[in-house]
Amino acid sequence: MLTGTFTCAGLPGSPFMVQRGAFHLFTADQEATGTRNLSYDFDMTSVDGTQYHFHGFKVVDSSCALSPWSFWKAASTLYVTISLADDHTQVLGRGIMNIGVGDFLSEIFTLKPSGKNFWARLHSTASFMGYFARQSASLFLAPLTPQQYPINSYTGYINNTAPDDTIKIVASDGVQTLLHVFEPRNRNIETKNLFMIPGASVDQQIYSLPTIQVNAINYFTRAGYRVFVTVHRICQLMVAQDNWTTFDARLDIKACLEWIRKEQGEEPIYTISHCMGAVAFSSGLLDGTIPAKWILGITSSQVFCHPIWSTANMAKVLVGPVPINKLWGWFAGGWFSCSSGQNDSYFQRLLNQALRFLPDSREEICNNNSCHRTSLIFGRCWNHRNLNEATHRQINRFFGGVNMTLLRLLMQAGYRGCVTSNAPLFNDLTKDHHLRRLRGIPIMLFSGSDNQVLTPESTDKTYTILRDMFGTKGYERHVVQGYGHLDCWMGRKAYVDVFPMVRMEVDAVVRGDEYRYSEPNWKETWMGWKDLPQSGGRQGKRRSVY
Repeated sequence: MLTGTFTCAGLPGSPFMVQRGAFHLFTADQEATGTRNLSYDFDMTSVDGTQYHFHGFKVVDSSCALSPWSFWKAASTLYVTISLADDHTQVLGRGIMNIGVGDFLSEIFTLKPSGKNFWARLHSTASFMGYFARQSASLFLAPLTPQQYPINSYTGYINNTAPDDTIKIVASDGVQTLLHVFEPRNRNIETKNLFMIPGASVDQQIYSLPTIQVNAINYFTRAGYRVFVTVHRICQLMVAQDNWTTFDARLDIKACLEWIRKEQGEEPIYTISHCMGAVAFSSGLLDGTIPAKWILGITSSQVFCHPIWSTANMAKVLVGPVPINKLWGWFAGGWFSCSSGQNDSYFQRLLNQALRFLPDSREEICNNNSCHRTSLIFGRCWNHRNLNEATHRQINRFFGGVNMTLLRLLMQAGYRGCVTSNAPLFNDLTKDHHLRRLRGIPIMLFSGSDNQVLTPESTDKTYTILRDMFGTKGYERHVVQGYGHLDCWMGRKAYVDVFPMVRMEVDAVVRGDEYRYSEPNWKETWMGWKDLPQSGGRQGKRRSVY
């Protein structure tokens, strides 16, 4: 038993006796990638017999890399919660305890190894110190630790969200892609249709992510929407390697809309688009390929028709006499894969090691090979603290790659600050006569404040131009603080921080300003997700549009 004095608001400043407890050293935090916790849990009794529970934890992550002071600060800062012993929900106080050097040394000298003899005690001491040193080094030397490569097994798939139907779509130029259908999960709300467009290299999984408790498909189908998600030709499909671009992908989006109108009626549909999916969508609207009358409203994530690259991405366009797409073509061919294994070519393996040292802030350091490769070609797509461990560990399952023809077009669009047609002309599609096609469509734009792919100026430029042309009504723009690019959809808490903002705009346009939606208790909803009433659907079927 231990005794001590602890003062906290609402607690007596008298001695407490610690009766039992547990100490967990460098436990992996599954809710925040690359993070280790040191946790303390014990019950304590005051002199008047009242029992309390002490919970404390320390957070050590990659922000400590190569910084002795940061490591010490993290390892000596304890976040404390005091509650009643028999009801931990009855929180009596919270605070922060900072351990000084003298206190730490005093604590060290009170530790005694266990064992029957000297050699057993020496072994237990060496075992503990070795474990502590290894765990500390893995965080302190994060850029130099062994890389994480793709794994064969699936881990952390807690929320498999399969489509109710999958349709093979054939565009006007004969290219075949997919349209996934997710039926509504709430019979108490009138069903409305919603169309979602993912960006380049990814697919429907950014909206139906299986590694988080509540993904976007869960969220919107629970809110009464039948969700259609296109997997167009620059998504995570084999056809993406055939030198298609965002401008070409507009044909897939049009074909999907034609199928939806044929099956669901000719009512206009609300559309949510992300990144290069938004660029493809805007290209089709601006050049007239996609009739504006088919669209009820638009929410666009990170960009719409004025892509402006981050500083790091612009450097790839401007630095050096040879563009990065040509350099890659010379050394490795016309396709860049976001996934690479230990048995790849010497060039790929050399690149993987070099990518350890991509310039970034300490808190964004990681050793995931696929994360590094994704950051090289697109820019860092998230703030790591917004991804849980299962998502980050399996980034390779959610990203495909990019062909150099598409990369060339994107570099040009970002350099010019507008969507364009294909090479060699790169015609500007944002001239006034193109933009007039958007008249009357309500549009909401949003960016992550920390976006390292496209700057928030991308949505601000579009927002300003549309308001100058058509007036302020029907246009909104938001900047989501603390988020980057794709974590707005793949983040573990996006259902709290991002999805409600999008849903309120969709509801206002689709259901009217007077409509009010009651958010469910998502913890309870997720626990019983498979038992929720469903509207039917044809699980696993695949059909062709023609």
